[in-house]
Amino acid sequence: MKSIIIQITLIISVLFSQENQSESTMGIASFLKRGFSARWAGMGGGPVALVNDATSIYWNPAGLVNGKNFQINLSRVNETVFSDLQFNQAAISFSNYLFRKYHLGIGLGYLDARVGGIDLYDIDGNYQGTSQYSEAIILGGVALSLGELKIGFSHINYIVDNLGMSQSTTMKTKKDYIMLGLQYYIIKGLNVGVSIRNKAELLPNEYLTSERKIGMSYTRNRGRSDDDWINFGLDINKVEYGGLLSSGIEYFPFKNVAVRTGISNIKILGLSDDKILDYRQKLSFGIGYAYAFSDKFRIRLSASISQHLYPSFKESLLDPFSRNTLISISID
Repeated sequence: MKSIIIQITLIISVLFSQENQSESTMGIASFLKRGFSARWAGMGGGPVALVNDATSIYWNPAGLVNGKNFQINLSRVNETVFSDLQFNQAAISFSNYLFRKYHLGIGLGYLDARVGGIDLYDIDGNYQGTSQYSEAIILGGVALSLGELKIGFSHINYIVDNLGMSQSTTMKTKKDYIMLGLQYYIIKGLNVGVSIRNKAELLPNEYLTSERKIGMSYTRNRGRSDDDWINFGLDINKVEYGGLLSSGIEYFPFKNVAVRTGISNIKILGLSDDKILDYRQKLSFGIGYAYAFSDKFRIRLSASISQHLYPSFKESLLDPFSRNTLISISID
């Protein structure tokens, strides 16, 4: 027990340690703040200790170690304001035993944001055709279980195409391009998790913001079966300008039907008024349905909607920019 307390203390100290604030963040790849998978977005994006599917590559790579040999998740964010604005997400993972002793998980993820149909003109105002702007994050990761402790990491690669001019990060083993994840099972149903992503200069003078999350989750099964009944997650996120709290709950009124709700980005420290817009508080709702074709093959359908609450719930309801919907399909 003493060693466990020491480990958790060290994790928390690293999580909330100060990093270099001398360079300003440009907010590159801000589309990542929309989350990944309608299931977790519907729970308010608080799954650091709970996530265990292919989208772990984004939330916490330690979750790539799970009981499923193969998983795939496809998601699409619906934008109701701009018809040409698209957000696409995909993740795939494989998990199995290594040398019959260690549980190994590997995964690959892709998230993008793109705007098409942008008209181009020369300096004299002559029409030159159309082009697009797109930016994407590609994630590759691996995880390993050591008893009750799972450790994983994912590598970030950024690609941007700005009206035909392309740039990307290199595949260097630079620590700022790596996200570290941990999950630890304390007792049955109760887990802790940590996810650390440093501030990364993906392109010259353009930065991906840092996030350092620590979370707890509680899971309760339906009776003596392995079917989920209630899942609850709570995360604290140490961002560059302060700290945020997110939480969510998933309830199964029926075996194959889930309802979800959560709230994210509750300010608990720091975050001045000029920075709060980068992490606006959101209220989320979601539903899900799972259909099992066999004991080894299941498909899940999920949908969620997230509504910003800044500057107030009433005012944000009138702003079409303040909400988005996310639909997902996953196979395991």
